[in-house]
Amino acid sequence: AMLDWLDSFLVTGLFGVGGGFLFVPALAFVGGLELRRAIGTSLVAISINALAALAGHLGHVELPRDLTAVLTSCGVVGAVLGARLVHRLPERALRRSFGVLVLAIAAWLVVR
Repeated sequence: AMLDWLDSFLVTGLFGVGGGFLFVPALAFVGGLELRRAIGTSLVAISINALAALAGHLGHVELPRDLTAVLTSCGVVGAVLGARLVHRLPERALRRSFGVLVLAIAAWLVVR
């Protein structure tokens, strides 16, 4: 049972929600990209995946317009703020912040 949960978690992490948390460190540490470029690359890959999922659901599923508008707005605001802040933060601070975020999410998932 534990192995099934772990396999499911790993597959979800690699190919589904949360994949960016594996993709970013892989690009940064294994691929040698600076963290800013690794985060941007991950966000592009996630955006393409999300657009493909949206295209597959359009016409088959009714999307809640209010929730869709709120989530889209938050995403746009976050992207604009992130694009402005990324050049103001030193690479080391960005790495530490990303590490803390990953650890906080991991702790939250364990507690849940």
